[in-house]
Amino acid sequence: MPASSGPPILGAGRRPPLDLGRKLRAVAQFGRAPVSKTGGWGFKSLRPCKERRMNRQAKRMMQKQKATGQDRLETMRQRRAVTSERKRRVPVRQFLKDVRQELKKVAWPTRKELVGYTIVVLVAVVFLTALVFGMDLSFSKAVLRVFQGG
Repeated sequence: MPASSGPPILGAGRRPPLDLGRKLRAVAQFGRAPVSKTGGWGFKSLRPCKERRMNRQAKRMMQKQKATGQDRLETMRQRRAVTSERKRRVPVRQFLKDVRQELKKVAWPTRKELVGYTIVVLVAVVFLTALVFGMDLSFSKAVLRVFQGG
């Protein structure tokens, strides 16, 4: 029988691995595909940058993130200013006045709507209570029959 020039057949649909001059290992080889959909963009490293040349992509990222020391100080000062504004308290009278203004903006239900909503809630509570009670009673009787044997 003449030797075939194609790849040897190992079995049902199996072929030997391609030999591209690499030594194959008997362990799983993981690819280096990024996990996120964005391909890892936006990740800020916590490690300090070392003094070495950066490529164009790294320089663009640094510019985008404003990663120079002066810019970091500026943003830190801005954050502190915002947090100090948040911590400032208003007097009780002003707070109550603001609450009253916000409550005027609320779209309150009419009496008819309120009665309808109340009835719906009460019916739902009664139904679900009866359902849980019935399931509890039936399960407890079934467990007692199983363990008492009769």
